[in-house]
Amino acid sequence: MLRKCYRTIEEYMSIGAKARICKDFGSELIDDCSKVLRKQDVHRMVNAYKKINKYISKCEDQMFKDHPELSNEYLTVFYGVVRVGYRFRNDVDRQMHNIVRDYLEDASKKV
Repeated sequence: MLRKCYRTIEEYMSIGAKARICKDFGSELIDDCSKVLRKQDVHRMVNAYKKINKYISKCEDQMFKDHPELSNEYLTVFYGVVRVGYRFRNDVDRQMHNIVRDYLEDASKKV
């Protein structure tokens, strides 16, 4: 059983940024791999991707349990794209895009 531990919205936004990256690049990876892998293997990748999305959804549910005061704008914490030129849905989406950009810039410095 989970113990009652309230995470900050900043922690959820950090998780959400990584989730956006994982989902966005994961779907691209599946598409690219579908050109070289057997259909059965691609199907397994899609199932793994679906499981990841299921747990991301659970993280979102937990965020709203920990922070019931949040508005519907916070639905964008875990859902959105990381592309340049993307039109933001709201201010939270804009914040999330900036967090994602910072993670990607930091990651590129480590390579």
